[in-house]
Amino acid sequence: MPAKASESVKVKRVEQRTEGGLPVQSWSGLLQSLRTICRNTCRMKDDPQGPSFVVEMAATDLQRRVFELLGLYPAA
Repeated sequence: MPAKASESVKVKRVEQRTEGGLPVQSWSGLLQSLRTICRNTCRMKDDPQGPSFVVEMAATDLQRRVFELLGLYPAA
């Protein structure tokens, strides 16, 4: 006899959200989401020897939670 889905699983299927409110993801979807984080070191084109600056993409709630679970980001 097949296992029956719990109420929380049924809710996740309908709402497509975890209990924490994050979107339900497949493994490949999660990796795709994590790929969007980047940090670029930039320099002005007209002054290649001048000072540089860093531009960082802000992590989404999902990305931040993944990194918290991996111990790579301080917990909120």
